[in-house]
Amino acid sequence: MQELLHFLLKNWLLFLLFVGSLLLFIGAVLNWSWLCSVEREKEKSISVGIYRQFGSKGYRIFLGGSGLSALIIVTWLLYLAYQR
Repeated sequence: MQELLHFLLKNWLLFLLFVGSLLLFIGAVLNWSWLCSVEREKEKSISVGIYRQFGSKGYRIFLGGSGLSALIIVTWLLYLAYQR
């Protein structure tokens, strides 16, 4: 337990990115309205462009894919950090 706590304190940023990407992926899959809405986005942001081009479902697929790819990368980085 002490080793896990030390690893968590040493790599806190990776764990924070892991939780954020996990929330992004789960939010896209479950269609959380506060995540999948572009109403409060700026007019020229990439989110609004993707939403207009591909619709609501395409925007959710984009968010889910982004979350999943970030989750895979952060998990790989955590594994590399743990091997040190």
